[in-house]
This record gives sequence, C-alpha cells and structure tokens, in this order.
Amino acid sequence: MLESIKSAIEARFQALANDGRAFVDKVEEIVGLGNAAKELSDLESRMTSIVTDTEATAEQKVEQILRAVGKL
Repeated sequence: MLESIKSAIEARFQALANDGRAFVDKVEEIVGLGNAAKELSDLESRMTSIVTDTEATAEQKVEQILRAVGKL
C-alpha cells in the first residue's frame, strides 16, 4: 500500500513538472506533495519500528499502529 501511495505522489509530481503553467502557479501543489511524502516517510519509519519491536506483544503492536495512523 505504501508503495502505491509513493507511486501516486511521484506520478503527480511528474504531471506537475510537465504542466504548462508557470512555476509559481505550481508551488502550492508541489509543497503539498512534499508534505505528503514527508508524512508518508515518517509513517513508514514508525511502522517499521513498531513491527520490529521484539519486546512488544501483538496486541501492543496493533494498538501502536492504530494510534500512529490516527484510528485510536
């Protein structure tokens, strides 16, 4: 799932890069994509940390993941 989101961000960036509008007209969208990419990277790092935690139980990992994605 994360890979498909990354691919969508990359595709949107390429579309913006090839867009005929002036750069200043694209800046807001480019900044938004940068923010989305940063959030995704942070979330991916957090998920990796949770999943590889050898001291946490499965239940604790599920709770941590739900908290990380804002569902708890």
